[in-house]
Amino acid sequence: MPFAGGEHYYAYWSSGQYSPDIASLNTSLPIAVDLETKNLYSHEVIGTSLCIDPKKGSYFIPSLLSLSNHQRYIFHNANFDLRVLKRNGVSIPEDRIEDTWVQAHLIEEKDKRLSSLAHRYFGARFAEYKTSISGAEELSLSAWAAYSCPHSLYTYMLYELFSREITRLGMEHLYRDIQLPLIPIIIDMEDNGIAIDTSAITTLKNSLMRECELLNEAMVYWGGLGVNFSSGEQVGRLMLKLGIPLTRLTQKKKLPSTRNEHLVSLRGTHPFINLLIRDRACKKLLNTFIAEIESSIGEDSRIHPHFNQTGTGPGRFSSTNPNGQNIPVRSEEGKKVRRAFVAGPGMVLVVADYSQIELRCLAFCSNDQAMTRAYRENKDLHLETAIDVIGDPRRRFAGKTMNFSLVYGSGDEGLAKDANVSVATIREWKEKYFQKYWGVARYIERVRESAQRTGKVVTPNGRVRTIPGLTQGESKKDVEHALRQAVNTIIQGFAAEIVQQGMIRMSRAIAGTRAKLLLQVHDELVYECPPEEVKDLVRTMEEVLPHKDFDVPVEIGVGHSWGELTKYDRKGWAEVDEKKALR
Repeated sequence: MPFAGGEHYYAYWSSGQYSPDIASLNTSLPIAVDLETKNLYSHEVIGTSLCIDPKKGSYFIPSLLSLSNHQRYIFHNANFDLRVLKRNGVSIPEDRIEDTWVQAHLIEEKDKRLSSLAHRYFGARFAEYKTSISGAEELSLSAWAAYSCPHSLYTYMLYELFSREITRLGMEHLYRDIQLPLIPIIIDMEDNGIAIDTSAITTLKNSLMRECELLNEAMVYWGGLGVNFSSGEQVGRLMLKLGIPLTRLTQKKKLPSTRNEHLVSLRGTHPFINLLIRDRACKKLLNTFIAEIESSIGEDSRIHPHFNQTGTGPGRFSSTNPNGQNIPVRSEEGKKVRRAFVAGPGMVLVVADYSQIELRCLAFCSNDQAMTRAYRENKDLHLETAIDVIGDPRRRFAGKTMNFSLVYGSGDEGLAKDANVSVATIREWKEKYFQKYWGVARYIERVRESAQRTGKVVTPNGRVRTIPGLTQGESKKDVEHALRQAVNTIIQGFAAEIVQQGMIRMSRAIAGTRAKLLLQVHDELVYECPPEEVKDLVRTMEEVLPHKDFDVPVEIGVGHSWGELTKYDRKGWAEVDEKKALR
């Protein structure tokens, strides 16, 4: 029987007996759908609300609606609804999906909650969600209509509004060809998870705990038993007592700053500083990475991180439970953490790493001849910079720091600390750098001028990002930081889009095989497959992952552990030593 729950809300309730097939609605227009579950973590569907025409209101059916693969569906946060549908044996093709949550991110809405958006644009007020809904048969029809129907109604209304804005901003390609196809890929990646060697995690944990004990004993030698080495004020006073050179003082108490970036600049000036830096690094590994990994291991001995495709402005994924993006890449501890990420029984990890993708994006966007030629001729760009800019081939690391400072938007002071030289020296190096890479200099100037004029930047795939800090009244320092971020946003965003486009092509190419994508971290894609499929998977990676417009080499490693990969040899899987990879 129909029930009118207000001017726009309508619902059908007949004790679960009425469950129409959406295909029978025979409409070419998209349908907004919102699934109701017992709670936010349940996949037990207790009702579906839908909106076919906002002018006619929305409807509620107390069951999982039968969905047609020929219809287009609008969701708000499709990641949730599609996951619920997947658990209930329902699959919707990627080209049948619309998502107002993703649209809200692309048009730079800070608060993407449906209730907030509906209130902002339409003045509506309704409950966003309930943490627990149980006993569906006991709820009155009016209660269900009041809670559920506004979700699908305002999802549809926002879709109409946001779609026009996406088109106006020129982000239709980014939205349809990159962002929407990623949603089911992310869901599968989260469901797949990756196996964890718990014994390796325990061994690393015990080793770090023992090292922390020894470090504390050594620090007590310098500070005495009464010092709390976690207290910035007490450590600052101890630094004064030990005669450690001053870098920065705190504003309130005028004590030496104990922020990590300031301590790093003091490395080697006193044994206590080295001990303190190492102690903090060990505790960060223990309290952030190790503890988070341990608490995230499921009954299947795997972790299933949550990947958020709308978590950063430039478009890179963020992740939680655990945050894989924060695992150190190059440090020995980072390698030890990665060794605990392993293939499942009878499987092998195959990892693709886009080599220096940000710098290659910079070379492509700037069309810098020297940088492009270095990559085309397979030269070491960091060594080239060390020789021609710094004048010392032994200072390759400083050359690397110079190169990446442009991508990550480092200021002169930060760059000077990273390279362990004076600010004046950095300015001399930058002048020589832009003489060598004059195409990069010209490109950066164009981006800065455009950002100052329009207040925004656009990536090659059309992602539009507003750059805060460029309005009148901002300090010169803030404006300079914003201008560096303008360049960073384009390069980081383009790099993210290249990796994501590779994920989409790979997903389609490996359909029907046993290969699975497990993780996307930094510029790496971690896959798992049986040993007998490694050759085919590597061949597919080599054909599918490279960018079609410019050369971004993809380095492929194979092994049992993410931290102990063997570079794949084109001659074949036998060259990798299958027994070693499967040990």
